[in-house]
Amino acid sequence: MPVLDLPGRPDVLTLRDLTDGGNPLLAYLYPVPARAEEHGRYTVEQAEVCGADGSSPCDLRPGALAVLPPDACRAGARVGDVARALARQRAGAVVLAGPGHEPPDPGTVSALGEATSAAGLPLLVPVRPSPAWQVVAAVRAARHQAAAAHALRLAALMRCVDGLYRAGDGPEGLLAHLGESTDAGVYLAEPSSTGWRLLADDGCEEALLKARAHGTGPSGAAVRTAGGDHVLLAAVGDRGPFAVLAGVRGREAGPWPDHLREVLVLATTQTALLTRRAARTPETAPAPGPPFIPRQPTSAPAG
Repeated sequence: MPVLDLPGRPDVLTLRDLTDGGNPLLAYLYPVPARAEEHGRYTVEQAEVCGADGSSPCDLRPGALAVLPPDACRAGARVGDVARALARQRAGAVVLAGPGHEPPDPGTVSALGEATSAAGLPLLVPVRPSPAWQVVAAVRAARHQAAAAHALRLAALMRCVDGLYRAGDGPEGLLAHLGESTDAGVYLAEPSSTGWRLLADDGCEEALLKARAHGTGPSGAAVRTAGGDHVLLAAVGDRGPFAVLAGVRGREAGPWPDHLREVLVLATTQTALLTRRAARTPETAPAPGPPFIPRQPTSAPAG
C-alpha cells in the first residue's frame, strides 16, 4: 500500500484567496501592477494590527498583512515613513481599517495609497467596513478554514492513490483527481506525447527539456506559456531521463500557490508508483504467499 509523506502546512491562505471569489474579505485600492500577481500568491501567515506609525507588536513574517487603524495618517505620522517601515518589516500588503463600521477617510486612503505604492506594497480595505481588530479576526478565521480544506484535499489524494494501487490501475485516475483538486489540467508529458508538443509549441520546450534531463527540485519548476497560462513542471522518478508531471492553470485561475504546488510535487512519487504497479503482469508479479490459517489451541485455556 502506498504511503504519502505529508509535511504539515497550516499556512495555505493566499492574498488572492482574500480578494477573489464570491465572498472576498478584502478589496484592492492601490494594487501594484508590476507585482500584483506576485503578491496574490503570497501565503498569508499572519495578520496584525499595527500602530499609526507602522510599528507592530511582534515581528511580521514575510507576506504578513499589516492592518492599520484609521488614524494612520494622523497623529503626526508621515505616511511615507509608515509605508517604508512596513516594507522593511517585509509585510505582504497593507490593509486600512475604518473607524468602527464606516469606510476609511478618502483623504487617508489617497495619501496612504500613494505611499504604499511607492514602497511596493498594495493597499487594501475591508469589503465590509470593519475596525482593525475585526479584520484580523476575519483573516485568522479564513486561515483556519483554508487549513481544514487543505487537510481534506490531502486526505482525498491519499484515498485516491490507495484505491488505484489496490486495483492495479495506472496513474490516469490520479491525474484526473489532481486536475480537479488544483483547478488545472494535469498530465504526464514525454517527448512523444501530445501534451509535450502543445507545451513546446507554447514556449515551454526549454523548461521541459531541462526538467526531463535534470529534474525539477522539491518545489517543481514554474513557467509561463506564451499564452499566459501558469505551468508547473515536476519530474517523476528517481533518475533521468524523467517523465514530467505538468499542471497547467489558466490565467483566470492564477499562479500556482505554494500549497497546490506541494500537492502536485507530492504526487510525483505516487505517479511513478502507480505506473510501475500497472506495468506488472501476472507473469512478472511475485507469487502470492500461502493463506494465513490461525493455529487452533490444542486444549482449552485454564480457568
